[in-house]
Amino acid sequence: MECLLVFFALLAFATFTIRAAAGGESGGERRRSYQQVARQFSGRFTPGGFFGQPNVRLRYGETFAVLTEAASRGPHPGRCTELKINWPDTRFRAEIACSQDAERSTAFDTLTTIESGDVEFGSRFVVCGNDRQELRRFLSDGVRWQITRLSRLSRDGQLYIAVGRGHLCIQKLQPFRSSAALQVFIELFFDLYDQAMMTRAVGIEFIENSEAATLEHVICKVCGEEIEGHEMVYCQRCKTPHHGDCWQYSGSCSVYGCLEKNFRRPQPASATNQPHTNSDGHAAKHRRAEEPLS
Repeated sequence: MECLLVFFALLAFATFTIRAAAGGESGGERRRSYQQVARQFSGRFTPGGFFGQPNVRLRYGETFAVLTEAASRGPHPGRCTELKINWPDTRFRAEIACSQDAERSTAFDTLTTIESGDVEFGSRFVVCGNDRQELRRFLSDGVRWQITRLSRLSRDGQLYIAVGRGHLCIQKLQPFRSSAALQVFIELFFDLYDQAMMTRAVGIEFIENSEAATLEHVICKVCGEEIEGHEMVYCQRCKTPHHGDCWQYSGSCSVYGCLEKNFRRPQPASATNQPHTNSDGHAAKHRRAEEPLS
């Protein structure tokens, strides 16, 4: 009996040693990748220790984002690459997951499924939230496009996005271990954050398809400086704002993977919603058209 207990103890020790060695090797690779992206993005790297996970704290404008490897909060158990950044509205809650995964998510049980209004997007993702109007505003054209791009980072397309408790969090399953993959993930994450923040801003109004969107305190992705209204142009494709001079300098949109070469200039909408009368006596809406493409 004692020999049997000793055998199982030795077997357990050997198994632990082998797994620890394998984990140490992969952990070392992960730490090196995190250190490299910390240098690339001028972030602060924390090793995490033997039981903890390494993380990188990244400054972005006036806030911070944290990159780490964490336990999945979405429909799939296991480890994932997670990026989290502060979100200004602590009351708003939303969750987005690939449509084939949503039925396995217990997190969705507390929220209401809401149609995004985009048939193609709705066929790929399930969206839940606690405020239909706020969620519809959050899911702008630019936000939906960036979510789709993030889902394409891996073959399985698995992606989980949560907004709540003052954070915007994105988890990508099958953790990224290479610095190149982490760099692309970070860039796309910040592109999504920019588009999401644009849905909350007030100030300059964009007129397109008879709908106005408003902006203020917009940061140029090329130079990192705030854009004044008269200096702004925005990408025809993904709607990302730039300084006009910065657009001319880069020659195209600065968003990773977009590379659109045509831009538009925002035009201020009319301050009144009252219709005016044409010369023939018929009422017409007063709306200024956009300037032509560059």
